[in-house]
Amino acid sequence: FLIAQNDSLVNGDFETGDCSGWEIISGEAPGFTPAQPFTFINAIATICDTSVQHTIVNGGFDAITGEPKVFPSGGAYSLMIGDGTGVGNGAARVKQNFKVDSLKNVLALNSAIVLNDPGHTPEEQPYFTVRVISQLGDTIYKNEMLVSSASDPDFIPYSEGYYTPWITRYVSL
Repeated sequence: FLIAQNDSLVNGDFETGDCSGWEIISGEAPGFTPAQPFTFINAIATICDTSVQHTIVNGGFDAITGEPKVFPSGGAYSLMIGDGTGVGNGAARVKQNFKVDSLKNVLALNSAIVLNDPGHTPEEQPYFTVRVISQLGDTIYKNEMLVSSASDPDFIPYSEGYYTPWITRYVSL
């Protein structure tokens, strides 16, 4: 589940009840190699709520973790990203370009992450990654969470993997 907040984002908190303002992409995760971690292949533009990869949610609790589906500190909607079927190597991405100025120079990223642990090799394990990239292509912020790094103190184990409750990360832009 994801919400991003900055006044420059269009529908960053998904409060329109849809994915307007966002580029919605589905594809496949073929695993990663040391040379190209977190690759994404066969990417195609798609429409929110037309597949299990991108779903707007508006309440209730996650059936696996019991965590709220919507950010508990406010709002009526969130975006659920990922292979909701739990099988295969489906991958999902959302993307948005936005302007930063001296008054709008912080991005709040709110997320709750559920990663199944199917027992694959580390390079085939599910992952969640967030990247903020400048217009020059420089990485401003990167956070990569893997099932294989479940020793991360943010993860809580459940019968089929690991999850995090809602976490807010602030990124200086």
